[in-house]
Amino acid sequence: MNKILFLIALSPILAFQSCISESAKLHNSEPDNSPGERTAQITAVFNNIDGKSIFTINKNTIMETASTSNPLWTEIAVMININKDEFLRNELKAGKILKDKEGRDLGQILETQKIWECNKDRDNTFGILKGFIRTSDIDRNSILENIIGDTCNKKKHCTISDLENIISRYDFVNYQFDSLMTQLDFYKDEYSKLNGIVEFMLEDSWLSDPGSDRLSLLFLHDTLISIIHKRPLDIKESDIYHLQDNRTLIFLDTNKKDIAEQLVKFKTEFYGNLFSN
Repeated sequence: MNKILFLIALSPILAFQSCISESAKLHNSEPDNSPGERTAQITAVFNNIDGKSIFTINKNTIMETASTSNPLWTEIAVMININKDEFLRNELKAGKILKDKEGRDLGQILETQKIWECNKDRDNTFGILKGFIRTSDIDRNSILENIIGDTCNKKKHCTISDLENIISRYDFVNYQFDSLMTQLDFYKDEYSKLNGIVEFMLEDSWLSDPGSDRLSLLFLHDTLISIIHKRPLDIKESDIYHLQDNRTLIFLDTNKKDIAEQLVKFKTEFYGNLFSN
């Protein structure tokens, strides 16, 4: 299936955005409406898994997150406002109260440390702090995979309309799966049942693998038939298939195993070509 490697270029992937532009979205004028994982309570942030605590962040703080090899721990990053001296020294002293761009309290530094990245926007200076928190300190209702799982578990069949608010708010992009399929004239019979699929893909966190996929929603004739994910996602009454690079494919209609088998085969070969040397 070498021709697919050439055709991959036909499917646009969401362009990588800098950590600063992404972080800036976390603290807009209406933070309560911003998508993203949030802390469930006042949370200690550690320098490493099972390490020492280096700062705290308050309840309901929006974070950039990335999975770790230990599911009990999550890597996080938060954007903070800093003064010009801190910007020049690239250092925050113990005891400093952390604030966001709007001046709201975010937490407190427990131990003097370097800022992971400093930036300047005209006269404003800000930085990004990284660390690790216990996964249990994340509000489960703010986790995208839980939001999608809860939505799918409440309805027998989800449509694009049911999920369009999520697709829009989280900046999913149309991966043009349908356009790719029209190019596969030499595989018309092998993948005939995949005609009509529309795929929406969300990039993974810039903390983990910029440009890589975090989550894909696949619709057939407006109905959600499959989800491909890397982070935990649980949907009842579905078939589970394991793909490359810790991806899992959930197929929602257990009565359409013929479509599931074609989709699994196609995605297996697709990812195999995408990451082959």
